[in-house]
Amino acid sequence: MKQTYTMYYLQKMTFSNKKFLLITIIFSFSCSNLPNEVYFDAISPILKKFNEAKLESFESEYSTVYVRIGSLEAILVLKEILPDGITYRWVGKDNVTIDTIDGKITQTLGLEKNIELFELDSGFKNNISETIFYTNFFNPELNSIPGKSKFIKKMNSRKIVIIEMLSYPSINFKVKNEYILDENGRVISTKQKIHPYLENIRMDFRY
Repeated sequence: MKQTYTMYYLQKMTFSNKKFLLITIIFSFSCSNLPNEVYFDAISPILKKFNEAKLESFESEYSTVYVRIGSLEAILVLKEILPDGITYRWVGKDNVTIDTIDGKITQTLGLEKNIELFELDSGFKNNISETIFYTNFFNPELNSIPGKSKFIKKMNSRKIVIIEMLSYPSINFKVKNEYILDENGRVISTKQKIHPYLENIRMDFRY
């Protein structure tokens, strides 16, 4: 019960302006995966709006993220916070799933090219300037590839910009990613390259 209460408290404090129904669902099922039939029944009115609204101007009472990969666009809804308390799971139609920690993509499912990071600490929001982790790449499959991220913090008006220098020396993959934080330290936008053969991913979070 303690684990369930902690996750409910985090959800309530972080997304207190969002519809209570979603908070209740996360509270009830936080110790296990939320059944898809329950989850999508709860958000079905939103999914209908997805097909009608322009994604750029979409408004919702739920915590959502606008995702653009090349010319493809989608809106994903926060389904759950995983038991570690820091991983947010965003889910869309056809079970497309993106997990994030502090806005950094840590796992994807349902994309043309997918990744899975492990042994990753909490990242730059804990004032960590450098972190080392491992990544499984899919299509093509490459397992346990060591990666390194270096973070540089910049101020831009009232927003904080974090630049991530991401590198995988063993496969000669090196990119620069960007995270924009608001005055409360929440990641509100990011542009990331996560896979050598996948286009850049843009994500705009709406809490």
